[in-house]
Amino acid sequence: MEKVCVIIENSAGHLLLREHRGTYIFPESEKSNTPDVSLFVRKLVKNYSPAFTLKKEQTFETGNGRDHFVLAEVPAIGLNEQKGDRWLHPAEVLVNTLPEYRDIYQRVLLEFGVVAYRRGVVGIVQYGMTDFLLCQNRLNLADWKFPAGGVEKNEKEEETLLRELEEEIGTRAHTIKILKTSAKRLSYLWPSEVIARSPAKKFYIGQEQRYFLVEVFDKTIRLDQYEFIDHSWCTLAQVFEKTLPSRRKNYEEALREFGLVQ
Repeated sequence: MEKVCVIIENSAGHLLLREHRGTYIFPESEKSNTPDVSLFVRKLVKNYSPAFTLKKEQTFETGNGRDHFVLAEVPAIGLNEQKGDRWLHPAEVLVNTLPEYRDIYQRVLLEFGVVAYRRGVVGIVQYGMTDFLLCQNRLNLADWKFPAGGVEKNEKEEETLLRELEEEIGTRAHTIKILKTSAKRLSYLWPSEVIARSPAKKFYIGQEQRYFLVEVFDKTIRLDQYEFIDHSWCTLAQVFEKTLPSRRKNYEEALREFGLVQ
């Protein structure tokens, strides 16, 4: 059944979810039961606060047809709380709702600008023809990954790459050569424990990263001891054995674009 879904955001940036089947969803109603969408939305939002602003609305194609989403803002204080309600940071919504809702919620929140991907870069560091550098995450010993980092304000992606490589593995601009750059950025969602651990990430739902293939001329590495605990020079087969499934898909796509895997 096609639905009307209302996203209520308070001025502190939290979103309202209602308890549903042991998890949480945005308030919704079947379109067949909602002849006047505007009236339904206004009555629902007024239950929480008489002062509100309707910010955005749009119809999205879903597996059930065409669902209509409305974004409304209310104050952060003086709200009429209701049983079964929960206010969450935007990124936390995606890890606290049903799997069948997650994809459409992600699309809507991105389109409405409520969440975003953090822009970043990844350096695939290569020595010779067969050795690729993986670094072991100090906070999660099972997480081996290519050096990477976020793009800072007014920073170009290549500048980010050079800065991150110097900070994380100790290379300098004159000791490396950028061989290739991916045509597009690849995105992935952060796991729920990453979002929960870092309040600063609760607007972001993951990263959107440009990949670079980088050649180094020797294997001398000076690891960032705050972020990494170890490193390893690996064959491509070992890269896929060591890395987490959540990283593997994008790694494979970037390596394929660079002509390193079929």
